Amino acid sequence: MLKVKPFLIISILASYSPAFAQAPDFADIEYANVDGVSLKLDIYLPRNFPEPFPVLVWIHGGGWQQGSKADAENKYIIAEGYAYVSIDYRLTPQAIFPAQLHDCKAALRWVHAHARTYGFDTKRIGVWGSSAGGYLAALLGTTMDIPSLEGTVGGNLQHSSAAQAVCSFYGPTNLVALCEALPEEHCAANTPEGKLIGGAIMDNLDKARAASAVTYVSGDEPPFLLVHGTADHLVPVQQSLELNALLGAVGAHSSVLTLQGAGHGGEAFEALSTQSVVGNFFEEHLKSLKIDSTDTSAVTISEAYVLHQNFPNPFFRIRGAGTNIRFALPQAEHVRLRVFDLLGQEAATLLQEHRASGEHIIHFDARGLSSGSYVYQLEAGSFLQRKKMSVVR
Repeated sequence: MLKVKPFLIISILASYSPAFAQAPDFADIEYANVDGVSLKLDIYLPRNFPEPFPVLVWIHGGGWQQGSKADAENKYIIAEGYAYVSIDYRLTPQAIFPAQLHDCKAALRWVHAHARTYGFDTKRIGVWGSSAGGYLAALLGTTMDIPSLEGTVGGNLQHSSAAQAVCSFYGPTNLVALCEALPEEHCAANTPEGKLIGGAIMDNLDKARAASAVTYVSGDEPPFLLVHGTADHLVPVQQSLELNALLGAVGAHSSVLTLQGAGHGGEAFEALSTQSVVGNFFEEHLKSLKIDSTDTSAVTISEAYVLHQNFPNPFFRIRGAGTNIRFALPQAEHVRLRVFDLLGQEAATLLQEHRASGEHIIHFDARGLSSGSYVYQLEAGSFLQRKKMSVVR
């Protein structure tokens, strides 16, 4: 189970308000049409970040029977440099499982197929959803190598539906266990799960198992982060705990963040501490520099420059606490690393010199700064990246 370290400050970027308020850069794009049902997506692009962008595909909740791409939650992540793609999928009044999974795979293939048009990096794609959307994100992660579940929706079959990271907020993962735990809410044909598979769970055990992420765990999954409230009375936390245990047992990378006292959604999932864990997860698996020493030809500038802060928080005064700021250069560059307050006033210059290619670590002790919010800014050649952090006394 994931344990959150106190005072761990992650890279939550400076401009919160613009990220929350940002309208789609490209709206109502049809990625597939199934029997006259137009499936669409919206694309939000980050500002002041170089292409190609890592991509997060958002899958909305709503019990598989309501909701739409307009329910684009957690858009704060766009300000971290991610392209954010919010998708529609067929709801249960239109089709039963596996239609929803086929639609999500079609959307991922579309992202791969149109990467050059929108500046997507197909080697850095994450899927993320809440509730029914978290369920679909988890299924995408456990069924990536199963051709029989790929479907043909939307075409683009020459492209992959793979993703490199999966985050599920309080999503069901085992429909049979869910029915056994809360039979009144989940077993009958007219429950959301019953509508999903086309009948009562206990009368359709094979269908229920075929529609459950736990069924497909193999050890070939991308990294998972499961976030769940301990007081969720609609989808019990055991759903995420079981999937996490199964993934861990076969050697897959998986972690669980349990939010004490949280229910099925709510403020705990929007808290900065939760955003920090999610941000660190995607930072590690979609943005951190990973170079195969035998093949560096595919490394781009945007993949190579990485700036992040390591625990402990340098501004919590315990035993000379400091922090290491790490970045990597694909080639020798003149580098400037500075700290600004939120009014844009420079508070400190940490580095201003020519540096060789490779990884560099700068130690930072900011005892001279007062409590508040600040921004790291890394400039290297034409590359610029900013990260927000807080001073806590």
